[in-house]
Amino acid sequence: MNDITVRKRLEQAERAHAQEVQALAAGLMTAQEEERRRVSRELHDTICQQLASLAIDIAELAAHPAPPPKERLRRLRALEARVVKASEEARHLAYELHPSVLDDLGLVSALRALCKEFSAKRQHTVEFTSGGLPGTVPREVAACLYRVTQEALQNATKHSTANRISVALTSGEGTVSVSIEDDGVGFDVERVKGRGGLGLIGMEERVRMVNGKLSVASQAGRGTRVALTVPLLGANL
Repeated sequence: MNDITVRKRLEQAERAHAQEVQALAAGLMTAQEEERRRVSRELHDTICQQLASLAIDIAELAAHPAPPPKERLRRLRALEARVVKASEEARHLAYELHPSVLDDLGLVSALRALCKEFSAKRQHTVEFTSGGLPGTVPREVAACLYRVTQEALQNATKHSTANRISVALTSGEGTVSVSIEDDGVGFDVERVKGRGGLGLIGMEERVRMVNGKLSVASQAGRGTRVALTVPLLGANL
């Protein structure tokens, strides 16, 4: 009887796990498709439209007799400003796909810059602390920590009505960790997770790919804490 009971429990756990994996895969595919659609829309509605408009204006300028020097300079300056704007928007889109600061300056500087950006644009106080990190962090680990932090900050500023947010980057024995805490309204983790909301599916998948552990703790009126720990060895297995 005991053997049958244990076997049934294991079978139930296995079925539940399989359903969870299927839901995670479906949610991930949906998220990837939404991201592709967003990038395509950004490229078409901003970069492509601006470049097409620039091409028309440059062709018009070349087709007509040369205007007076002052007018020609004014029009060239206007074209230059539009080229700079298109370049900045392309750079911003590329940064969203992969922040170059991770490659150029490392994880600590990238997270510090991310926190400053959220503090400035979202009018939230985002405090960043770090310490005791190894000299180098594998690229896939750094990208995971950065993206999960970015998603958690977006959730905190959009949904939690938090006044204060803290991001702490630390390391242990062969691991690196980051925690994101806010003093917002909190939420029901199980209910939101069941619907795949707040980007939790994407977070879990990113952390799983580097053999890390993710925990999300939240209570109504008591804020939210997102924490992840990733091993530095074998993270890309």
